[in-house]
Amino acid sequence: MKKAFIALIVVVSLLFLGVYIEQRINHKVHQIMSVIDITEIERQKNNLKLIGKLTLEAKKASQFVEKTVKRISNIAESVERGNIVITDGGELTLSSVNNEGLNNPSGCVANRGYNKHQILFSQSFLEPPQVIASLSSLDFRDGTDHRIQLKISNITKQSFVINFNTWCDTKLSMAKATWLAVGI
Repeated sequence: MKKAFIALIVVVSLLFLGVYIEQRINHKVHQIMSVIDITEIERQKNNLKLIGKLTLEAKKASQFVEKTVKRISNIAESVERGNIVITDGGELTLSSVNNEGLNNPSGCVANRGYNKHQILFSQSFLEPPQVIASLSSLDFRDGTDHRIQLKISNITKQSFVINFNTWCDTKLSMAKATWLAVGI
């Protein structure tokens, strides 16, 4: 059953890839032919150029096929191991106990409350996963505007970076972010 599923994935992927390559080549031929002008000699010269460009496109398509086959092989390997989808998740707390600058702002200095934290996944993914994060708890101090930004960056197969950012006179006692990574 797994081998049939893998074979189906490979066949469907290769069919889509073949259609994509054919469309790209036809598009390039149409672009080049729309520019070609009148005389037969010029047409022959342009045909030679066209062949060179099509050869280059075929090489690019071949490289694309190789990358796609590698990705399909990785997926097939994951399916054989029974790991079609891998998930990982966790929570990160930013506290003024560990970062006194969050409680004592000194005006709108750029990146005053900028905090980067690298998170390691519990197991490596075959491809960089999709990572989402949300603020799950906030504790601000009195008397100031409340500003906080949460961003995810530098996603790899093994880790990602979560960034907390506050600015101006924001006084933050604690912020908690929850994250989820989904991939193969």
